[in-house]
Amino acid sequence: MTERPPQAALDQFSAGLPRRRNWPLIIGFVLVLCIFVLAVCGPSLALRDPLETNTVVKVGGEWVRLPYPPFAVPGFPLGSDAYGRDLLSRLLWGIRPTLILVTVVACVRLVLGVLIGLAAGWSSGRWGRILEGVMAGALAIPVIIVSLAVITAIGIQRGLIAFIVGLAVTGWAETARLVSEQTRGLKSLPYVEASGALGASGIETLARHVVRQISPMFGMLLAFEAGSTLMTVAALGFLGYYVGGAFWIEVTDFSTRAISGMPELGQMLANSWQIFKPWATVATGTVIFLAVLGFSLVGEGLRRRLSMGELGRRTPLSNLSHTVGTWVDDLLLVPGVVASRRRRVAGITTLFVIAACGLLIWQPWQRRSHPAGVAGPAQVAVAIPGGYLWANERRDAAGTLASPITEAPAAIVRWILPDPTGFSGGPVVDAQGNVYATSNGGTLYALTPGGDMRWQSALPADPVGVPALGIVPVADGQPTSALYVTDKAGGLSAFTLDGEFLWRIKTKTGRRASSGPVVGGDGTIYYTVVDRVEAVSPGGLPRWTSAKLPGQGERAPWLDPDGKWLYVHDVAVNLTDGSLADLSSVVAAGQAGVNAVYMIGGDGKKYLRESHAVFPWQPTDTGGERTGKTTWIYQNSTVYLPLESGVSGRGNAWLHYGSQYDDLRLVLLGKDGQMLLNAHYPQRPSQVIATDAADHVYVCGLHRIDAAECAGFAPGADAPFWQMVLPQGGQVNGGALVPGRLYVTTADGALYALGDG
Repeated sequence: MTERPPQAALDQFSAGLPRRRNWPLIIGFVLVLCIFVLAVCGPSLALRDPLETNTVVKVGGEWVRLPYPPFAVPGFPLGSDAYGRDLLSRLLWGIRPTLILVTVVACVRLVLGVLIGLAAGWSSGRWGRILEGVMAGALAIPVIIVSLAVITAIGIQRGLIAFIVGLAVTGWAETARLVSEQTRGLKSLPYVEASGALGASGIETLARHVVRQISPMFGMLLAFEAGSTLMTVAALGFLGYYVGGAFWIEVTDFSTRAISGMPELGQMLANSWQIFKPWATVATGTVIFLAVLGFSLVGEGLRRRLSMGELGRRTPLSNLSHTVGTWVDDLLLVPGVVASRRRRVAGITTLFVIAACGLLIWQPWQRRSHPAGVAGPAQVAVAIPGGYLWANERRDAAGTLASPITEAPAAIVRWILPDPTGFSGGPVVDAQGNVYATSNGGTLYALTPGGDMRWQSALPADPVGVPALGIVPVADGQPTSALYVTDKAGGLSAFTLDGEFLWRIKTKTGRRASSGPVVGGDGTIYYTVVDRVEAVSPGGLPRWTSAKLPGQGERAPWLDPDGKWLYVHDVAVNLTDGSLADLSSVVAAGQAGVNAVYMIGGDGKKYLRESHAVFPWQPTDTGGERTGKTTWIYQNSTVYLPLESGVSGRGNAWLHYGSQYDDLRLVLLGKDGQMLLNAHYPQRPSQVIATDAADHVYVCGLHRIDAAECAGFAPGADAPFWQMVLPQGGQVNGGALVPGRLYVTTADGALYALGDG
């Protein structure tokens, strides 16, 4: 009694047959291999970021509008989609998630189909009829209808799990029917009946005889399942069901379109349809067609190998198939076969390596489409000369807003300083914890940490913004400290920390100051006067006036830690003479560079924010070059451009969205693009006060129309971990975060000290 013909008999049988190449198997194998190689290596081969949008470009003196045609715009070999995203890069990124989904679903379908088919073919009586009825019902209902219902019920936002369940609920039926028919035919063979007569259990008989006979079909069935799954995934894409979820945008007043962030072949095929500009549809459809064709040819080639005409042929592929089949038989399918411990260990190790490789393939795309993670190690924030706790509008001369504190202040009001005229900006805090703030009525206040008034002084004109603390170098002596205030009459005043007036200088043009000052390490004071920057020596003498800025500077400038440049939004000014620096190689040209802002991170490194992305960069001989990019899938949220941004001491970028028309949206991104925080909170308008050493972000704004509130957000949590409603209403216009305290000012007249430190 033999289960398989002896190899000698097969060789003798096949010797008289004409030699023919199995072209479907060869061609299909090559196509499938190419698809898998692109899935693994595609993202590293992409020329551009698949999420980067572009607008009209000028090529050869002519403007090219979206979508770019193929081979017409440098850097876009296959053209672009309707949003200006590089089509070739999106295809290279989109193959991976689609192939992962197809492979997993095909394997699940195969396992379910084989198990249910074996049970239905082997069982008799009531259970056999029940299973046959289940298969008939699964075959009668279209797979796509069931998939839509299941994915909707589970939730498309659950991503891969929802699609696996939805596509596998009824997709196993064809495989189950075929396996059931084969099992029923093998069940009545003499050697199968003899196995039961000799005392073998039903499961043992199935494993030793039935499964071993039908196992050569598994490769064929898996290939056909993969092709069928890919077709269904493409069809789901047309209906707005994409891996990782989709969202709808309004195209016209009465028309919306479902789009997705990260590319996936199904959604790319659906969203690329334009009847007069079909190249995106053709390119995406060609990739899907070749993948389906490859799987179908592999399935057909394997089917041919099971025919009598191909039985027994000795080829490298057949030898490999025979070796793998024997290994599976001995290790997994045949109870009672004594395998060595080394073989079992080798088998388990192989399965582990395969699973690990699959995880490595999946993780890079998973991090891009569904980022989640934790912050990196804590770093020391940028130091402030003089040891001041909060020296200017954005804490330090680099404007980082990054405080080195490690614990949030207590959510209690320690004291309040009222002023009916309101405060011009936030406070500053010296090394001893004394607080200084200016009111719109022209008063400079100095208070102790306990809230007692140290002194107050009348200003020569109404102040602008936040005052600044700075070191005054003294030749052959100990440096002293000074407090600087700008005013609406174009003046800059200096005071000692004991309230003594030192000097006042006015700009030559007499134009008003448009920001508070910032003090460099050498004591030089810088502030903006509408569209220029003024540099003043510690002794009150003018040093230079910068060239005209492209726009207005309404916040204090910030200094590069290298001492080479000063920044105002997307403009760099040379600190030596006030000329504008040429860093055009860092900022993108055209619409891509709109809303660009230079930033210094709490880690002391240089960054640039453009739109919703943050780029680290470094100086070069020709200006500077970008060294990376961090962004998020902002299309999933109703946001406009960020109002503020920065980088914490850990090197994680934060983006703040929220105006008087929009609720607060706070996003924190890790260095590798991980989404550490994506908080939506009902504050409008809102303002970021500071970040701390634990990457907590402190924001203040109006929680209701008349209720001012401050809240702290921690990585990984949507809700605030710290909240404090201010006793009086009014919009917050500044603050300072120091050990044990959060100081907050409001425009309608209150300085709050929160915490018990």
